[in-house]
Amino acid sequence: MSSRLQRIISYLIMLLTLWLNSSGFIAKPYNQIKDVKYGDGSAQIMDIYLPKNASGNASAFLYLHDGNFKDGSRSGMERDCQIAANKGYVAATMDYSLITTPTLFKPNTTTLKVVLDEISDAIRTLKNTAAENGVHLTSLALGGQGAGGYYAMMYTAERAPWSSITIKFAVAKSAPAEFSYEIWKDTCSASEFAALVNALANVNLPASAYENNTASAVTACESVSVTKALAKCYDKIPFLTAYSDKDTQVPYANWTALDKALTAYGITHDTVLYANAAHSLNNRIIEDSEYTDLLLSYCSRYFG
Repeated sequence: MSSRLQRIISYLIMLLTLWLNSSGFIAKPYNQIKDVKYGDGSAQIMDIYLPKNASGNASAFLYLHDGNFKDGSRSGMERDCQIAANKGYVAATMDYSLITTPTLFKPNTTTLKVVLDEISDAIRTLKNTAAENGVHLTSLALGGQGAGGYYAMMYTAERAPWSSITIKFAVAKSAPAEFSYEIWKDTCSASEFAALVNALANVNLPASAYENNTASAVTACESVSVTKALAKCYDKIPFLTAYSDKDTQVPYANWTALDKALTAYGITHDTVLYANAAHSLNNRIIEDSEYTDLLLSYCSRYFG
C-alpha cells in the first residue's frame, strides 16, 4: 500500500471518529468548556477542549476563525479543535474584535494591535483555565484560517517572545501575508483595500494613496504585512501553511511573497497547495490528509 493511500485512509478514519464523537455513538475523549471569558468585551469569548486524560505538562492549539476580518465566529474552527483534542492536545478557539464599517457616531476601533492584545489575553486565559484543571501548558501552536491565519502569523512574528505559553509553530490556511494593492487589485477595489489597511494600521489614507503606492501607503502596508513582520521573528518559529492557486479572496501571490520572506529569514516552513480550490479549501480529501499528516509531524517535532 502506498504512503499516500495510507495517509488518506488514516485521515478518513479520523473523520469517521470525529463524526462518531459528535453523534454520540462513542464517548468524546475530551471535555468542552464553552463561553470562557478572556476579557470584558462582548467578542472576548473562547471555547476550550480538554482531553480527558490530560494532566501534568501538555501542549495546546489556539485557533482563530476566518471571516474576511469583519465576520465569522469561533465555531468556524470547531473541527480543527476536535482534531487536536482527539489526538490528546488541549485546544481552544476564540472570537476576536471584528473590523466594522465606520460611521459618524460609531468609528471602527479594531486595529491590528487590538486583536494581537486580545490573543495575548486569550493565551493567558487558556493557560490559567488548563491549570485550574490540573494541566500545565508548556507549548502552543497558534493558527487559523483566512483573517484568523493572518492574525496568528502576525502574533507569532511580533509577539511570540512575550506569549505566556511558548509558541512552537504557527499554522495558517488561505491567510493574507502581504498587503500591497498591486497584489490585491484583482480581488478587491481600491476603497475596500484602503478601508482594511487603514483599520489594521490605524491610519486614514485615501484609496488613491494605495493605488499610487505613495510613501505613506507603503509604510502603512508594511506595518501590517506578515512578510515584513518576520524580520522580528528572532526565534525563527516554523510555519505550516496551505493556499490555493485559484483563491478569489486571498491572492496566491500572498503565498509566493510569504515563501520568499520565510526562505530569506531562514525560517523552516512547509505548505500544501490545494490546486484549483476555493478560499475555504473545503472537501479536498487528498490535500486535507497531506495537511493533517504534516500538522501531526510538526507536533512530533516541535512539541516533543
